[in-house]
Amino acid sequence: MNYTNYEQAIVKCHGMELKSWPFKLLPIWNPSCIGGHKSVQLLLDTLIKGTCKWMKLTEEELADRITSNHAREAAGETIYKPQKKRVQKAAEKSTAIIESSEKSNKSNKSEGGDE
Repeated sequence: MNYTNYEQAIVKCHGMELKSWPFKLLPIWNPSCIGGHKSVQLLLDTLIKGTCKWMKLTEEELADRITSNHAREAAGETIYKPQKKRVQKAAEKSTAIIESSEKSNKSNKSEGGDE
């Protein structure tokens, strides 16, 4: 689960929200980063009791949430964290493979390798 960019990856993308997350543990973050036995026990208890659970947002709730998030970002708060750009190293490898494949095909034809 993407806790780092919860609003983008979970709420906006899937229209789901984790309702009743314990206020003592705000903001919503990866449980492995919560720290402390008492905090983890608090989260576990809320999940077992069902007070903290996943809920599907209605279209209107989702639109309101996105509008609110954009307004918060306009005010200077970071809601949607920028994602790192991926480096495409595969393109370099595939080019080398294609070139070596072409060379082997030419050498097979020059040796009379029509099979």
